[in-house]
Amino acid sequence: MRPRAVILTGSRIEGADTRDALVEELDAYREAGGSVVLISQHDLPFRTVSIDNHGGARQLARALVGIGYRRFAMVRGGVGLRTSRDRCNGFVEGLREFDIDIDERFVVEAEFSRRGGCTAARELLRRGLDGTELVFAVNDVMAIGVMTTFRDAGLVPGRDVAVAGFDDIGPAVDVDPALTSVTVPLRQVGQRALEFALSDDDASRIVPVPTNVVLRGSTPRR
Repeated sequence: MRPRAVILTGSRIEGADTRDALVEELDAYREAGGSVVLISQHDLPFRTVSIDNHGGARQLARALVGIGYRRFAMVRGGVGLRTSRDRCNGFVEGLREFDIDIDERFVVEAEFSRRGGCTAARELLRRGLDGTELVFAVNDVMAIGVMTTFRDAGLVPGRDVAVAGFDDIGPAVDVDPALTSVTVPLRQVGQRALEFALSDDDASRIVPVPTNVVLRGSTPRR
């Protein structure tokens, strides 16, 4: 149907052997007169709006240490999922600035969803929280799943175990307690991508979009 532009958004899976095929397909579309914009990681040769997953998670770790947390667990997606990996690495890097590490026993991999968060929380409970003060989940829906499972187990999120997420989705302020998160300015991301798509300048470039930490009731000051 010959659309004028394609805006491709989403994380990418490492080791899926799709990069070359994706670049080839998008290059062919661009050579035929179309405009290509990515909302994603910034390693493909197209105009890209890049979300600072690593930096946002690093800022979150610093903020949580700043309000008194020292013993952490982490719930993440599959190691091949780049969004999850970037957020994990940023969070760990932020903690190491304060000589804090997360024991591998308290790092659980699960599906990148609310159900995955529930599964991961059950696994943490099975292993034993052993003084864990805060669980960081790499997205909000996983964090909400963690909170639900803890509550079902008789723990009060924010009182017995703090929980933090990433993305600052709408329901983050509807759960009780409200979820600490990292805001991704999705409206700004969308606007920049559309401006790129409608621009006559097709040169490859990267526009980073910063994130912002929002502390709420799920991580009270210790």
